[in-house]
Amino acid sequence: ALAERCGPDHADACAQAGVAYESGTGVTADVPRAVDLYRRGCAAHHAESCRRIGVMFLEGTSGVTQDRTQARVNLQTACEAHDGEACFQLARLFERPLAVTDDFVTARRWLERGCTAQYWEACTHLGEALAPSDGDRERADAVRFFTSACQGHGTSLDPPACWMLGDMLAEGRGASQDLARASRMYERACQHDELDGCERLGALLAEGGTGVRADPTRARRFLTQACEAGE
Repeated sequence: ALAERCGPDHADACAQAGVAYESGTGVTADVPRAVDLYRRGCAAHHAESCRRIGVMFLEGTSGVTQDRTQARVNLQTACEAHDGEACFQLARLFERPLAVTDDFVTARRWLERGCTAQYWEACTHLGEALAPSDGDRERADAVRFFTSACQGHGTSLDPPACWMLGDMLAEGRGASQDLARASRMYERACQHDELDGCERLGALLAEGGTGVRADPTRARRFLTQACEAGE
């Protein structure tokens, strides 16, 4: 029924039906039909449809031949329509291994758009790229992007950004050293099942430091949690 509704007046149905045919959910999997549905949705200016067909061309999966030109056209259309995930995927075209050489200036432009559109993984990825820099401005930007991703919006956030931000704060990179805030970031990551956060929080509590009182009991709990989960 969704496939029949797909059209300019119901472009969202194109994406929904396309997902069903791509994954074989409730119907027999039919990738060529999924591609056709996504094309029709994208032609009707539906960002998700453009993103989904763009990712298929980007990755060359599900029997679709990889086509970076088509990937770029479709992902850029979706990104410019404020689809943050599309911006993130578009940036991959300018980074290795999909690119022969890294074009960080272009990748950063699309990642920033993705971050602004609240696709938090784009913020985290950008922070990771900037954090190792020796430049004060780049490190400060990394802290800013990690902060955005860790804070997120409502219940939506990217937990790895929290422990990465914690590392920056604990080491005084990109911001003044703040062990108390670092501990809070590690704990937030741990609460979202990021074992790196649990391990780091346990290590910090074991030793203590400025603004963080040593607490062997809590340290053991967090370290055990990380260890038992395989960290």
